[in-house]
Amino acid sequence: MRSMLRQIVLFFSLAILVMFSAANALARGFEITVLGAHGGLEDGNLSAYLLREQGADVGVLLDAGTVMNGIMKADEAHDFDRIALPYDPASSRVGALIHHVIQSYLLSHAHLDHVAGLMAISPDDPGKPIYALPSVLSVMQDHLFNHRVWPNLADRGVKQH
Repeated sequence: MRSMLRQIVLFFSLAILVMFSAANALARGFEITVLGAHGGLEDGNLSAYLLREQGADVGVLLDAGTVMNGIMKADEAHDFDRIALPYDPASSRVGALIHHVIQSYLLSHAHLDHVAGLMAISPDDPGKPIYALPSVLSVMQDHLFNHRVWPNLADRGVKQH
């Protein structure tokens, strides 16, 4: 339990550091869009929080248990109405939001209720940075994105034989 609490504290500390790297972030504040806030059996409502500088179109997803369903529901609730999306005739609005708005992922730990959405959308949205403690990245590379559980689309980790 103490280890989990330490990881959560480190996670949120890292989240704050990532977002404060923008020069004017302190003056403007942040917007948080909850894409999912539960765990366990609520597979369409798992831990995922989109953190953006106030007024910005892009941000970082803090955990990624729910991505597609969360973006869809947030869009239905008009949370993204003011975001100008690049024209892409090959993508749905939800797809365009995922591709454009989410610039990176910050993971607290590798439980499925915190990474399942990332795994599910990774074939359609590869190449974005994933930030986490080395122990979390190791679990992701060795046990999830390993071509047995899910394809590894990253530039490191287990490669397909």
